[in-house]
Amino acid sequence: MRNPRRVWLLVGVFCLGIVWTIWAATWMGFWGGQSLYPGTERYEKGRWEKPPICYQFLDTPAKSWTDDEKTAARGAIREWNLRLGIMKESTDPQCMGRESDVVLLWAADDFFKDDDFNRDGKRLWLSGAAAVYIPICVAPPLNWEPCPDLQTAKILDRCSVIAFRLRELRNWFVDPTPDSDEEFAPQDVQLCGVLKKMLKAKPGGPAFGKQDFYTIVLHEFGHALGLIHSGGCDRNLFTPSPPTDPKDDDGSVMWEGVLRERREFETPASHLSQSERRHLTESDEVLLGGPGGLYCPDLTVSNLIVRAVGPGSGPWTLTVTAGVQNVGNIPAGPFVVTVTRNSQLVVEQEFEGLEPGASARIFATEIVGAGLHLIEVRVDSRDHVTECDEGNNVASRFVRLGK
Repeated sequence: MRNPRRVWLLVGVFCLGIVWTIWAATWMGFWGGQSLYPGTERYEKGRWEKPPICYQFLDTPAKSWTDDEKTAARGAIREWNLRLGIMKESTDPQCMGRESDVVLLWAADDFFKDDDFNRDGKRLWLSGAAAVYIPICVAPPLNWEPCPDLQTAKILDRCSVIAFRLRELRNWFVDPTPDSDEEFAPQDVQLCGVLKKMLKAKPGGPAFGKQDFYTIVLHEFGHALGLIHSGGCDRNLFTPSPPTDPKDDDGSVMWEGVLRERREFETPASHLSQSERRHLTESDEVLLGGPGGLYCPDLTVSNLIVRAVGPGSGPWTLTVTAGVQNVGNIPAGPFVVTVTRNSQLVVEQEFEGLEPGASARIFATEIVGAGLHLIEVRVDSRDHVTECDEGNNVASRFVRLGK
């Protein structure tokens, strides 16, 4: 063997490639672990870590996916992706060779049952559902844990599944061109005391009188990302009554009335997607990102080092180096980092963005005289990025030079 070191290096690179290929996103926390649900505040919010989140269209004995159905569903997922940028289909190179995180499938009526198959006292309520997301684990106060029931009944061999009821397909509008809303027209609708523009199906058109499959996928994939219902006008999931009171509709994708201990559905769910299309609103994004959200970038400054070189009487060459890292779980867009000395700008550097877990360096140098110098490095100094935590963007250090 001429160059054994080179061979072992190639083997190592190959093994790392395999590890990268099979590395999967990890579900953290509890679905529904958000303070909108009484008693769930102490449970960690459920979310996916270590993107990408890989999703798969799974053909089942009940039904295979058509091209139009996949196109409509991809359009809905793409709308979430414009906000997050972390979802990939199972055919993407980053997802090949690993188990998918979210599976979308069609299911027959035997999937949608009411029973307590594993006898844990948490009854399964699915008989009225047209579509449903089956999470991996649910915050215990919700008293609803469908995954173990469906696995005990051998209906599912895994969870994190979005199931669409086959018999409801005839009631749905499957849009082959989901990037345009030509089957809908904006109408003024009074929602939560405010006049809002809502997309309503054009009378006589293909979407009129049907539920919009695009909106259904958008809603259920929101659940797959960890989102709960919006809570309506008062952000309270337990009011008003009845649970689908239109007066409580806030116009969001994630609105669907209240959630009680027993989960109940209407068939069809006339309060959401019936002769209308919804897109993501501020109410949806409040649940998703920003401070305290499930998915957001988080820029921090680390390893701040300040060195001074020069004669005892000065002047000194002051050198500043620091790391900038995204400790959040989605990419950060363009941002600016500044280095200041005694509140005076030394360096301002623009960054095009930073992937989750990625880091970069900033460097600054300046000739200074004697005295006490406050060196401060601030990431996202112009507040271009909405972050999980806006309070960890600054690192500082005092340096005294001379007598």
